[in-house]
Amino acid sequence: MYKDALDALDYVEMIFPLKGKVGKARISEREGKFDEAIMSMLQIRDDWKSGKVQLTVDSSVDLNLDIAWTIVSGRLDNYRPVGREACEDARKGLQNKFDTIRDSNRTFQLLNVLANYEEWEGNPQGAIDNYKKALQIPGVYQTKLSNLFVNKGIALRQMKLLKESILNIKKGVEMKFAIGDADQLPVALHNLAQTCIELAFATSDKNIRINFLLKANQHAKDGLCIQSQTDSVKKRGQLLAEKFVSEFELAKLNKKIDAPPVVSLKAVQDWLLNEIEAGRGSSYDCKVVVGELLGCLDEFQANTIEEAVVWHAL
Repeated sequence: MYKDALDALDYVEMIFPLKGKVGKARISEREGKFDEAIMSMLQIRDDWKSGKVQLTVDSSVDLNLDIAWTIVSGRLDNYRPVGREACEDARKGLQNKFDTIRDSNRTFQLLNVLANYEEWEGNPQGAIDNYKKALQIPGVYQTKLSNLFVNKGIALRQMKLLKESILNIKKGVEMKFAIGDADQLPVALHNLAQTCIELAFATSDKNIRINFLLKANQHAKDGLCIQSQTDSVKKRGQLLAEKFVSEFELAKLNKKIDAPPVVSLKAVQDWLLNEIEAGRGSSYDCKVVVGELLGCLDEFQANTIEEAVVWHAL
């Protein structure tokens, strides 16, 4: 309910300007508008560091954690050093005020964010080490715990430990369904679908492959359905690609599907074209769609995003 949240934050901003602005930036991040979110957050951080505005220690820790998460969540490579600096500032704030603000959830969130940076930088074992530390912390909110299980599954997938990966992501997805976390469910479902696709390609057993492809297809459709209700675009390209890849492979295995795969392919290509036109053709999400997802198909004959938008699957 992003629009309702923004309407409420208009009133918050009148009374607590900084809290309202940070809240609006966090909504932008949830909608997948990462550049818009980070610019707003960094302006507040710059004003705080220059002394133009005053923040309590707990508010500064929360702001730095939000900045670090937005950067790693959107894979904003140009801001990666800023994200690492924000993590360190948050760590120092927690360390200096141990008895007053170092609660379980903030410490847990810091470890989760640090793990995401390790995974982003190609060190999945470093990510797993941080996740293990985080899982030892008691009294953590279910939303944060479900995020961690999904993120841990991503790191395990990077390590090609696919069975462990799917168990962790599935646990995170089930928790999100249980608590009604429509905000992050599409992201979790995308990762579950991607792991199912990788498991399908890892087996030579036709029936097992079909089973994983059917699951991937359903997870992708569920994620897209939720996004149609929330208007979020976060990981939409991946969900569209996972829907197409699963349908394309199922068609090759003579498994009946709802519509020809070319329909789903056009949706992926339309998304890629929109990203190119918006100046985001070199973004992390586009690279994943073209490289990891479409690239997993033997028939995919394209090396660039420009070639991907004109590729014909049939």
